[in-house]
Amino acid sequence: MDDEELRPDIHAARERMSYRPSWEIRALADHLGEGEQVALLAGGRYAEVTGLLALTNLRLLFISEAWGPGAAETFRLQEISSVQWQSGIMSGEITVRASGAEAGIDKVIKEDGKAMADAVDSAIAGGPPPSGQAGAPPPASFEQYPPQPQAPADPLPQVPSSELVRTLRDRGVLTPDEFTHVMERL
Repeated sequence: MDDEELRPDIHAARERMSYRPSWEIRALADHLGEGEQVALLAGGRYAEVTGLLALTNLRLLFISEAWGPGAAETFRLQEISSVQWQSGIMSGEITVRASGAEAGIDKVIKEDGKAMADAVDSAIAGGPPPSGQAGAPPPASFEQYPPQPQAPADPLPQVPSSELVRTLRDRGVLTPDEFTHVMERL
């Protein structure tokens, strides 16, 4: 599937991402219901599986190629009681509390994770939730969410060497995909 074949909402959210897991982005539309619109996307790891975290007007969902088509972890916005962001050097973790349970999505690129946590927090705190009751027309935009920060032109000048990046990978701070992404920019 080419970019032109992506739904406009998915394409716009994809363009704001720092890391873009391609299989999951192409498969995302198959996971969405009628009238459901995508606001933000972030790559991350949930239950030791790398995949895609998507915020829609109805829910937060995680899909992964490793789970196969149709499989997803879903957190309905009305069931989320809180969301927390904890940042590390290059990535961080989003913790979602919903229906008495807690889920952590880690290895989320800093900029994507902060924007996602802020948007979920806004939606559950009484800010206008993403619209999308069954049968309602899809929203024109998701401008109520804070804009996702744009990465600097060269986000890695603070990384002193490839040795540090290898050390972060060896300690489990970076996923193999993040390691490859960083090394390509050195």
